[in-house]
Amino acid sequence: MHEDRLTELEIRVEYQDRLINTLNEVLTSQQAELDRLAAKMDKLQGKLDNEQFSIGPAGERPPHY
Repeated sequence: MHEDRLTELEIRVEYQDRLINTLNEVLTSQQAELDRLAAKMDKLQGKLDNEQFSIGPAGERPPHY
């Protein structure tokens, strides 16, 4: 009986270790994606700040109006 309980606990610990490792991999992957997106957003914000996205002179209507 005591040995069965010990085996059950070992199985649970092994399952939890695998689950923790899987969750850590997912978390690491998500953090890398967040870092990549934040860098991309900063780059786009910099372009907006430098007016590299400007379509035409400010306040002027496009020619089709």
